[in-house]
Amino acid sequence: MPTTQAHDAVKQIVDAFTEVSLGNGVSLREADVIDHYGTDHERAAARKQDELQDWQRIPDEDIENHSFVLCFMDDEGLRFHLPAYMRFTLRRYRESESMSTDSSLCRLCDPDCIKQLLPYLTGQQIDAIKTFLNTCLEIGDDWLNISKVQLALRHWQGDEAAAEELRAMLDAVDEQQRVLRLILDASGKCDLGGCQPKPALWSRALLVIAYVTPFVAFGILMFMRLRHEGLWWIVGVGAIAIAFVAFVLEMRRQTDGT
Repeated sequence: MPTTQAHDAVKQIVDAFTEVSLGNGVSLREADVIDHYGTDHERAAARKQDELQDWQRIPDEDIENHSFVLCFMDDEGLRFHLPAYMRFTLRRYRESESMSTDSSLCRLCDPDCIKQLLPYLTGQQIDAIKTFLNTCLEIGDDWLNISKVQLALRHWQGDEAAAEELRAMLDAVDEQQRVLRLILDASGKCDLGGCQPKPALWSRALLVIAYVTPFVAFGILMFMRLRHEGLWWIVGVGAIAIAFVAFVLEMRRQTDGT
């Protein structure tokens, strides 16, 4: 998309949110502490490291390293940090591998978040958000997750039917995640923080078998081909033995790590 369009959108965001400060809202690192169930003391210590007055001074590195914190912010925190994330998205969507490029989109397409934000935003700020969403549409889904942007735009314009469609889409995603979690729980343990599956013993055994099967197949092949050629058949037997030893050691390692 033309760079000038993204540049103009960033300028509109800056103009609309220039005077916004954090106040008593949740700060960037403070939200990260909330995400990890930190103590009040940890929240206070984290807040001291954050920018509280001018969102334009928040470093890109901080935004890049805090992809999911917008989900844990209150009204003031969102109003202060959303323009920083929107600006980051329009500036860095081509080069950054961080999920932060989609964070602002995620919040601005959430019907509950839209309902939460509307009373706290000026008309100028709402227009800047609409411009941001339209610009993301122009950028396209090769770079950003824009699957819900058109519905979100309708919702920002007051279309309640769009809000219901958005909720239905989010409910469908939640159901898919619930089913996935059940599958992961059935095969092992799932860390609720990042939902990192830990396979059960039987699934780890299958992985190990898949790992050593090529060695076994090679060993059998060499044994069949070379069993009549002197000592060359030892190559096949040796490969099978190596595969067996690797299987035993790997299973022991997996079991010890349970």
